Amino acid sequence: MAAYAALTSLMGTIHLISQSTLDLLEGHKEHLKLLYEKVGSMLEFLDTNSDDEPMKDLLKKVKDVAHNVEDEVESQLRLVSEKDEHVRTEADERLLAILHQAIEGADSVTKELVKLKENINMQAANRSLEGSSSPRSHVSILENDMVGYNIEQECMRGQLIGRSSQLEVISIAGMGGIGKSTFAKKMFYDPSILSFFDFRGWITVSKDYSLRKMLLSLLQDTIVEKEKKEKLDKKSNGDLADLLQKSLKGRRYLIVVDDIWSREAWDDIRLWFPENSNASRILLTTRDMKVAEYASSPEDPFPMRPLELEESWNLFCQKAFGKKDCPTEFENVAKLVVENCKGLPLMISVVAGALSDDVHLIEEVLGMCLIRVFFGLECLL
Repeated sequence: MAAYAALTSLMGTIHLISQSTLDLLEGHKEHLKLLYEKVGSMLEFLDTNSDDEPMKDLLKKVKDVAHNVEDEVESQLRLVSEKDEHVRTEADERLLAILHQAIEGADSVTKELVKLKENINMQAANRSLEGSSSPRSHVSILENDMVGYNIEQECMRGQLIGRSSQLEVISIAGMGGIGKSTFAKKMFYDPSILSFFDFRGWITVSKDYSLRKMLLSLLQDTIVEKEKKEKLDKKSNGDLADLLQKSLKGRRYLIVVDDIWSREAWDDIRLWFPENSNASRILLTTRDMKVAEYASSPEDPFPMRPLELEESWNLFCQKAFGKKDCPTEFENVAKLVVENCKGLPLMISVVAGALSDDVHLIEEVLGMCLIRVFFGLECLL
């Protein structure tokens, strides 16, 4: 729980910095945005209820790193606005170095979390999927609850298992944190989807993608024979792509292509997926509507909307209190915090996930959030 709270605090600080009037360099802004995304991704793999000792040790590391990064960033921000040009220049350079190091650290810790989480949940994953392909380490099967979007889910379900026999590419477009991946995950594990497709696979593209890693990830799921899996590393990317096409040939498949950033990335992978004329589907998520429009076929992209206020409140209460109601003494403050999350499920989940059922933590975190809501970044500087 302490790790969740630390990451929540760090994301809140980054968000406020990004929304502030501070005169930041473009490099700073890009690094802040990327760090926010990396921390958000890391949250998906935290398992605060695990009794596994390596996981506990890693959670402590996550907490310490998050606190240190937040302290160092805030320390340098105090100097960024100094009148002394020399002090300001050094602070700019130092801040850039801190952010760059934090991004690399987030990537490293996320890989460790993914590996541990996959080992801990492997048996549960196999049972829940009943032999069907999983999105492997890219998605946690234990966190696929979704609040709201009921009508949208029904429409998407209809598109995925609709009557059209041709291969269709369905794009979900929306800003970061709006819930595109969670929505795709909900569809991926929907019982009607599970029974409809012969094979389901998941790849995460991101800004700096590796074609080889994506190919290997999909092939590890599509190929059954151990001998063939062991020979994959020796093959070229072209041979891997050919092998993937052959392994999908004749099968009704659903591939989730998560977090794709550019048309070029889609062009790099689109030919991997054969037209089997058997109602196969590709479900794609992106922040860029132009990419969504470019990839979608034959229908228009599906635009992801922010949660309505009632949906936001329901999500917050579910994540923070489970089946319990929000304590009366915190309700007004909590509703104000939820309102200022602007309908972004990621931000709501981050704040709520840090609270859980710990009353003392609820008071501390909501108090911190309320101060930030009223006074903004200046209260941190």
